[in-house]
Amino acid sequence: MPAELGVGLDPLCWEGDAVFAFRGLVCWADYHQGILFCDVAADHPELRFVRFPGIETRDDFSNGRGVPEEYRTVAVSHGRLWFVDVDDGRFRTSSTFPATCTVTTWTLRTPELEWVKEHTLCLSDLWAHWKYRRSPLPRCVPRFPIVDMQEADVLHFVVRESFTDTMHWTITVDMKNRCPMAYAPYQNDIEQPQADVDVSNMFGDIPLVCCKYT
Repeated sequence: MPAELGVGLDPLCWEGDAVFAFRGLVCWADYHQGILFCDVAADHPELRFVRFPGIETRDDFSNGRGVPEEYRTVAVSHGRLWFVDVDDGRFRTSSTFPATCTVTTWTLRTPELEWVKEHTLCLSDLWAHWKYRRSPLPRCVPRFPIVDMQEADVLHFVVRESFTDTMHWTITVDMKNRCPMAYAPYQNDIEQPQADVDVSNMFGDIPLVCCKYT
């Protein structure tokens, strides 16, 4: 693995954000750096490293590494490896206003191990769509992306107005057609006997389990 400290690549600070299998390989992902691939069944296993596209820095200098699952994810869908990046400027060397935030999906071309950009959605375009304008959804950066297991061009997110807001929503976005598909209040299983505040729609900032989403 190369060490390029100026752009966030540091083998001494590797974090295992995700572990998964892809085409007979075991893969370890650090959402601030890239993916390590290894054929552990080989007679002489070797590690191969593929850097994630668009990585500039591994922390935002104020909150540190943060929770990278809020903005990035990897998933295998329909035999292809997908990388999702929600770029609001937090992990860039220059700041970005939230309205210029983009959601970009990439797939990994094999055996070349090169990333191919599939879709890019500007957050301002999503907000301007008539379905979004007619919804109660807040105009905020979507978080905790999930790749749909049935339709890889479809992503699911969690949105909320502010960090103090107890109302969270799930939203489904068609990346190919750049439009919202569905939304619903997030529902958790928190037991709240005689609670002063209704937290049934509160999301705990914990990465969602990737499964069939209905």
